[in-house]
Order: sequence, then C-alpha cells, then structure tokens
Amino acid sequence: MKKLEWLVLSAILGWVGSARPTDFPDRLALVREFVNDRGNIEPLSFDRFRLRLGDLVGIGVAGPNSTELRQKVLRRRDELNARRARLTVDELLVLGECHYRLNDLEGAYSAWLEASVKDRRAYLPLSHLAMLKLIRGELAEARRYRLAARDNRPREIPGLTPAQAEWFFRIEAFLDRLISLRLAEQRASLATEQYKPDDLFGIAALTAGESFRPGPLDESELSSLPTDAVPAVQLLLLWMPHDSRLYWLLGELYNALGQPSWALTILNECVDPRRFHPETLRRHRQTLQEHFARIEEAEKEELARQDAVKRQSFFVAVALGGALVGVLLVWQVRLLLRRYRQRKSTGR
Repeated sequence: MKKLEWLVLSAILGWVGSARPTDFPDRLALVREFVNDRGNIEPLSFDRFRLRLGDLVGIGVAGPNSTELRQKVLRRRDELNARRARLTVDELLVLGECHYRLNDLEGAYSAWLEASVKDRRAYLPLSHLAMLKLIRGELAEARRYRLAARDNRPREIPGLTPAQAEWFFRIEAFLDRLISLRLAEQRASLATEQYKPDDLFGIAALTAGESFRPGPLDESELSSLPTDAVPAVQLLLLWMPHDSRLYWLLGELYNALGQPSWALTILNECVDPRRFHPETLRRHRQTLQEHFARIEEAEKEELARQDAVKRQSFFVAVALGGALVGVLLVWQVRLLLRRYRQRKSTGR
C-alpha cells in the first residue's frame, strides 16, 4: 500500500483493536490509548478524537452540570490532598495531574515540583514540569526542565510496555522541538497574527501559508511525513487540550492527507470558540470555505441540470404520448368512416 493511502486510511478509520479510554487520563494512560499490545501505533478516528478532547476539556469546566469524569478527578484530588504530607512521588504525580486537568496550574506546579524534589533523578516530574512551563509560555524554563529530564531518561517507564515507552519518548522529542520553535518565536517577538502552524515535521508544504490548497499534498511532498504524524499530534493535544496552535496543526495534517472537511471543522473551532486568529489560519479557513462553497454551488447546478433534464424528458414523453394518442384517434376515425361507407354501400 502506498504511504499516502496508508496515512489516509489510518487517519480516517484508526486501527482495529485500539485501547479503550481510561477513567483517569494521566499522560501515560493516554499513551496506551494509541499503542496496542502488538506495538502498533493507532490514530484515533476523527469523531472519537474530538469526543476524547472534549471530555478532557470538560474536566476543567466547573458548574452544576459538571461531567462524571470531572467528579472523579475532584474526588481523587481531595483524597490525595487529605494525606499530602505522606504522598509518594507517584502519588504526587497523580495529584499534579488532577490539578492540571482541573485548570489549576499552580496546584499542578506545586505537586510536580514537590515530586521532583523528593526524587531529583526522576524523569516524569521533570517532564511534567517542562510541559507545564510550555503551556504557561515560560519557554526558557520549559527547556531547562526538558534538558534535566533528558539527563535522567530511564530505560523503561513503569506501566508502559517497551513499545509504548519508546513512543512516549518519541512524543517527548516532539515536545522538545515544539519548545525550541516557540522559544525562537518568543525571542523574535513574533506577534500572534504572524503565527504559522508549528513545523514539527520539517515539511515546508505543510506549514507554508502561501502554497495552501484544499485536498492532499503531492505524494512527493508527503514522502517525508512520519506515519505516526496524526497520532503524535493527537496525543500532544490530549496532553495539552487548550493548545490552539497544535489543534490548528492537526487540521493542516487532515487537509494534507485528503480530508479538507475535517480540516475546516477544526479551523472553524480554532477561530470561533477558541478565539485564535492568526492571519494564516484565517486565510486557510477562508480558502476551505470557498472550496466547499464551490462544491455546494456545483452540486446545486448539477441538481438543477438533472431536474431540467427530468422535466424535459417528461414533456418529451407527454408530447410523444399525445402524438401517439392523436395517431390512434385518427386511425380509429378512419376505421369508423370506412365501416360506415361499407354499410351504406351495401344498404345495411
């Protein structure tokens, strides 16, 4: 199967047998949703991913109609806080994740920092802190924590299979690149209006705003796109569900793989509910909107043409039917006249 066909099939359907969502969505549990027991990396289908993302965002939404998942996270947070002084490093990681999912970034920072102090050579507390600093835009600090984490990278991660751990570290490497890209933009004082999609994969056609077009990129342009590009960005988004730039990148990926309708759905959500308005994003959305407007107009014209053909066929059928009836009537009249003359000539 060609690479482009595999990418499109994976993005549309996902793989059979993908892991079921866990009740508590810590970073490691989310990895297991993408890598099955055979070590296959499995992108979530478009609809399933959006539902999963919405579930995670919903944890942080307070109110009388809070979700069941939010209630579980609240109970877990309160249970851990009740014995805060006796928590292990692993329990502090979970506590930080509770605060993080509840949009309490200070509480998450406090728990993860305490975990890193309790075990200064532990990889995960440092990795979690780097992600948190990235989210807060404190990119120099994010890089410092990532460098410290890489110096203490373990050979395995408890709770993950070797294949899952390998992919976890691969996504962490994308996190490193994301920090570097955004730190360079920050140092250049790049305004939000000037943002382009994050260049995680080094493919100019995917991130260059000027050459954007609806539909798939050429095979040659996609040849260097990693086969796990979609699940990689999906996982990063489940780790950081409020990151609109990553969400935008996922939309660009879907379009590049031949799913412009999915891309437009995501770009619409970036611009409207997320209120994220880089010039390139708005231009790409307009291009997609115009693309589908042309398709809709062409469909309307085709329906009108088919309707006109049907009407014309109807009138032709009526005309032919009328002509046939007329011929039959003339024939019947002539037949009656012939019989009348015959009877008159014989005197009957």
